[in-house]
Amino acid sequence: MKTVLTAITLLSVLVLVGAPIAMAADGDLANPPSSNIDTPQKVITLLEKITNWMFTIFMAVAVIMIIYAAFIYLTSGGGEETSHAHKIILYAAIAIVVAMTSRGIVKIVENFTTV
Repeated sequence: MKTVLTAITLLSVLVLVGAPIAMAADGDLANPPSSNIDTPQKVITLLEKITNWMFTIFMAVAVIMIIYAAFIYLTSGGGEETSHAHKIILYAAIAIVVAMTSRGIVKIVENFTTV
């Protein structure tokens, strides 16, 4: 019964978090951009797109992980599973740090390419 509740909770969180992410995906599939990367500005634009996707994915995963850890923590009753929930929250914090760092990578490359 506990695994069924966990599966239902994760599925509902995925739907609630995934729907806005899917709707926010920018891009015109009928008219894709050209693949020629011949200027530094195009490299920066490509890096911005990649890091924006990384940011969105990592933040969504972090939110899902935190909600899942809270579910584990609340249903554990103070047992051994609380340490598992703490580890999940630690990994979610690491995912948030990676997501924030991905945004800084573009600025670092932009500072090196614009002289």
